[in-house]
Amino acid sequence: MTVLRAGFAYDERFDSGDEMAQFRQINATWTSGARSEIERFMINARTPGAVPSLFKNGEDSDATRWSYGVFTLDRIRALETALQARGHPLCYQLDGVIVAISNVNHARELEGKVLDYGGPGYLLVRSKPH
Repeated sequence: MTVLRAGFAYDERFDSGDEMAQFRQINATWTSGARSEIERFMINARTPGAVPSLFKNGEDSDATRWSYGVFTLDRIRALETALQARGHPLCYQLDGVIVAISNVNHARELEGKVLDYGGPGYLLVRSKPH
């Protein structure tokens, strides 16, 4: 499993050196274009300890639009504490990449989907072909 961090890809550990928590799995896949874009974005983010974040921001007739950004380690810690108090995760494993999604309902919407690069700053999410 890969944790994408700004400028680096870390395997199996966070910056603190603690073993990675078990992340809830989202059964979805990245297209090669989307994965490449997220990797490029994180390499250029230059924010120590950051992880990619995803958030839904619109719907088209055949896809939903999602934006991506970065959550700093401090932001992750603050949000994770609040969400865990409600029994919800912040970080998920999505096709081998750890991502932060602060809206649990939006995270559920990614089940069974394909994430594709839609243009600078956004992804298109569609149902997996049968």
